[in-house]
Amino acid sequence: AMISMSSNTLIETHMEGNFCKACCRCCCAGESFFFSDFSSLDGQNCDVLIGPKVPGEIILLNMPESPQIEWKIQKGSYLCCDPTIQIGTSTQGCCQGVGSGEGFIILKATGHGRLVLNSYGSIIRYDLQEGERRTIDNGALVAWTGHTQYTVGLASQSGGGLFSRAFKSAMTGEGFVCRFVGPGTIFVQTRSFSTLAAALFPHLPENKKPKK
Repeated sequence: AMISMSSNTLIETHMEGNFCKACCRCCCAGESFFFSDFSSLDGQNCDVLIGPKVPGEIILLNMPESPQIEWKIQKGSYLCCDPTIQIGTSTQGCCQGVGSGEGFIILKATGHGRLVLNSYGSIIRYDLQEGERRTIDNGALVAWTGHTQYTVGLASQSGGGLFSRAFKSAMTGEGFVCRFVGPGTIFVQTRSFSTLAAALFPHLPENKKPKK
């Protein structure tokens, strides 16, 4: 959201893509139906201060014109970008949509220019080489390169049947995880809203029953 801007800054709104794409982005990917555009009123330099909704880290990604790179972005991590970048949506498979923690519809960024993302907590970058594997908690994803492949599965990979691995995953508190295979780049956040909500829930006033 905009926090402040110089007096010579013009702010306008536009609908990114057509009506159906804007509805999908708003209703399914958790983003706004309209985007705000900031430009200079007099052709001189202007400045805009933009901040995320939650405390965390902000990163700037430079998307080259050639070769173009597509970024897939988790809900709530997009902050702003240059007008030469298009923010759309991408559909995930059934297992990825259910187990990744991101849902069936996620954001994608294409084009070239500057893309700004934010997280809840700090952001850690992993650059995977060809065939390199990394396991990521399903609530920690911020963004990843569109060509990077991943699957969703139970955290426990020890021997035994499905029930045994599900039980061990539940006991460790990990549940489902995302397993990425390089090449590609992944950005992860060090904190999770679901973990925070689970920690706060027992302390909410309505959950504390008075003793009789």
